[in-house]
This record gives sequence, C-alpha cells and structure tokens, in this order.
Amino acid sequence: MSEVELSGCLQKCSNWRGKWNKRWFVLHGTKLHYFTSKPVSSLNSPKGSYVVTNAGPTPEKGLPFLLLIRTSGGGVLRLNAQSEAERDSWVDAVTAAALAAVAALPPVEDIPAAIARLRELLRKDEFVPASPQYTTTFEHDCPPNGGLSNFGIQAKLCERYSAYLTDGLLERMILGNRIGGLAETKAYLLQHLQWRIDYKCDEILREGFSALEANAFVNFAGRAKDGLPTMVFRVNRLEPKLFSAEQYTRYLVSLMERATRENPAVRFHCLFDCQGFKMKHANMKFFKAAAKALGDNYPEMMVSTFIFPVGAAIRKIWKGARSFMDPSTAVKIVMFGVDFRETLLEYYDADQLEPRHGGTLKLAGTHSSATAATETLKTEVNDENINDIDLSKLLLHDGDESSTDLRVE
Repeated sequence: MSEVELSGCLQKCSNWRGKWNKRWFVLHGTKLHYFTSKPVSSLNSPKGSYVVTNAGPTPEKGLPFLLLIRTSGGGVLRLNAQSEAERDSWVDAVTAAALAAVAALPPVEDIPAAIARLRELLRKDEFVPASPQYTTTFEHDCPPNGGLSNFGIQAKLCERYSAYLTDGLLERMILGNRIGGLAETKAYLLQHLQWRIDYKCDEILREGFSALEANAFVNFAGRAKDGLPTMVFRVNRLEPKLFSAEQYTRYLVSLMERATRENPAVRFHCLFDCQGFKMKHANMKFFKAAAKALGDNYPEMMVSTFIFPVGAAIRKIWKGARSFMDPSTAVKIVMFGVDFRETLLEYYDADQLEPRHGGTLKLAGTHSSATAATETLKTEVNDENINDIDLSKLLLHDGDESSTDLRVE
C-alpha cells in the first residue's frame, strides 16, 4: 500500500437520504477510502473507495467548512470539516494528488485506433450507467432500474448526431477522459449528446446575441505566436443587472459552437483579464455554470489560460473556483502579476493584443463607453485587506449585490 497522504475524520453526506455521518477517510495517491471508524490495521476493509479527480472549498449556509471532492465517473462527495485549516488541508492534498495523476498520464499514442475502438463501442447498444441527463428526451425508453439497456436510446442519439460525431470530436473526448478510459469516454459522450438536445444547441446559432456581443465580456480576439486563436474574458464587463448567468453561459456556448462548426478540432488560448475586478463581478453562479458546460462538453479545446493581474484576492477566489474544473484544465492555467503586459508579449505579437493588454489590436463593434473606460483602468494589485474577504460569502455570491471592492484594481 502506498504512503498515506492524509487521514482523518470528516462528516460525509449520504447520497441517498442526505444524512450526515462521521467517517474516517484515508487518502493514498488518488485513492480515497472511508471507514465507519478509524482502522486499527491495514487489514481493515474500507466501507467505500473512490478515485479522486479534484476538490475545492464550497461553503454553504450553516456549513462554512464544506468541501466537494469530485471522483472519476462524474461523482461528487460532500464532506464537512471541523475547521477552515482542516478543510484546506484536504483540498490541498486531493488537488495535489489529482494534478500529479494527470501529469503522470501517458499520452494516447494511437489516436486513430482509439477513435475506431470508441466507434465500435458506440455501435454496441449495451448498458450505460444511469444519468439524470438521459431521462429527458427518451424517458419512455428507460428501463425500471434507471440505467440504459438495449432499448435503443444510444442508437437514437448516435443516429441523430451521426454527422456531428467527427474524428475531431471523438479525439477531444478521448483526450479529455484519459483517466477513465474508453468506457468512461463513451458514457461522457452520450451524456454530451443528450445535453445538446436538452440545451437546444442545434438552435443556438440562430439566436440573437447582439447585446452580449456589444457588452464584449467574452469574444475571440487575436492569435498567439503559435497561430491559435484567443478567447478573451474581460471580467470587469460582467453586468449581472443587465444579463443573467444563463444568458452569459448560453452566449459562451454559442461561441464554442461557432468555433467547432468552423473547425471540429479547434484549439485555442484564453486570456482572463481581471483589471477593474470588483465584488459585483464575482458572479459564481455564472462561473459554476460556465465551468460545467465547457468542462463536460468541450474538453481539450483550451491549450492554456493566462489570468492577470493576480494578487492574493484572485488567488483566494481561484482556490474556491478550481473545484469546478477538470484537473487537466486546471494545470493549463498560468497567473501573471502587474507586469502581465510584458509577459504577454512573449506569447503574442503586439498587433494581436488589445491596447489594455500591451498591444495595438483594435476591436470593432464593442460598446464605445466600455472600451474608453477600460483604457484607463488601474493595474496595480492592492492586497492590503485580503484577509477581510469572506470566502463563504464570495462562493455564494451571484453578482447581484453592490459593487464591493475586492481590492484588485
């Protein structure tokens, strides 16, 4: 047995009745075991075991030290610690184990063979684990046990999206689910196809997003030196009083749909511009929805993400937000300080960066007043009162309250 990374008593929320029970947890690498009481020897059998993929603090009202641990296959463990320090120690240990596992994954050497094998699995209409997403469009076809058997649901999904199931899409799904292998990739792919129906992705490009395009919170702008396009997020342009989290998420999905229709194998970089960031921009409802929509349905598209300018406030927010991300995505995120303009020019030519990022690229069609305002943004990072930021309130914040300053200007 490998060396124990961490062990201790935590409260575990039952998946069946929502009841909280004290359990003893032991972390070995990415294997998390739990017992009804502290084991007296290595011969004690655990009550349950999981393969962990991510973790993060997710406080709720009445549960300030709650953490979520994500497991292979899409499962989620709700655990409650006794203190902030104890919670953070578990978050750090699980995150480190998950990132190490991702770094150690061998590359998929024969992509064409893996794609052929996945197509073979999709032709076999066999049992697939139950998922709430499956019970919408073809609910009448579901067997009593809640899973999918040979009732034709898989065949219906694959037939409907036969033209959509390109080699580029299958490659991204395979690379995005290397930990679980092809069987898990198949399950995720079928969930993705059902999500496309439920989310009405086939209609999304016919919807009008002119107001959100003018808002310019997110769009594609410029190319890096490696020739890949760049998706730019301008956090200070989040306007929760004008647009809901669902509207922002749907617009973001529309950008992904347009990009993948033009090139199914598209990959890109992200710039996450935090200049002018205030509490009203910390719309966790949107960030959670966007992270889930993109992580579950558009894997392996992001090559890297640069977040700037970063001080302790943004790092504290990141610690809570990373639990919503796949670990293979989290390792691609790089943070820059106040010297971000000089650093970005190492990756971009000046004519591919906006003036606010140290370049000369001019964007057409954005709101003129918003553009003018951002040209004079301060970029200093003031962390004087970082300890005053309540992470519990922050992660519950939906961006609907006053613009309390988070000390990042």
